[in-house]
Amino acid sequence: MSYFVSWMKDGHVRKFAYPHVSLETALALAHEVLQTDGGDVWVSDEKGQKVADREAVLDHAEGDYAESDDEN
Repeated sequence: MSYFVSWMKDGHVRKFAYPHVSLETALALAHEVLQTDGGDVWVSDEKGQKVADREAVLDHAEGDYAESDDEN
């Protein structure tokens, strides 16, 4: 499974062009984007399905995030 980090900036969706093979790595990068930009950020899988929203990214940074099938 591959994961992509996307975020909203200046009214446009931005997406890192390269995939992450680990959800952990994608969440860590999403947290860096969130700290830098402060806007909306999320992680999607290779099918484009959102697997983690802004709140999940923050939870992961605090160690409270657990992947589940309900994350969409």
